[in-house]
Amino acid sequence: MTSKTIETQEQLEERMSALGYLDDGTRRHVICSLIGHSRYITSFFGYQYCGRCSDQIGDALASVGRDGVVTAEHLAWGDCDECEKARPSLTWRDTYLLTEEAAKVEYATRAESDAAIRAAGESLSRKAKEGVL
Repeated sequence: MTSKTIETQEQLEERMSALGYLDDGTRRHVICSLIGHSRYITSFFGYQYCGRCSDQIGDALASVGRDGVVTAEHLAWGDCDECEKARPSLTWRDTYLLTEEAAKVEYATRAESDAAIRAAGESLSRKAKEGVL
């Protein structure tokens, strides 16, 4: 059996439709297995989570970050030049099917609405404290 690389969002959706119905969590994990984890991440106490499937994909407990990632909380708080610099390099693979909380921050940030960014950041922080992420 040959493996064909997924180059476009349409190709991904075609492959996913061939699988039939999948619950949301399974769907997100399968997508990450096909195209990789998102470089748009969330974090809590230094642990880093995929912005799509919420799997723990790393940690920065020793202040060691991953290059080229964008942390949702950093955008929400507006205090990270590195995340702002990395954001333009994100592709459809990174923003496709983000978790609800990560998507709120991303799209609020794109709209440059300070109130929406703060609200999304507060919601994300609350979910992290509740252990829902």
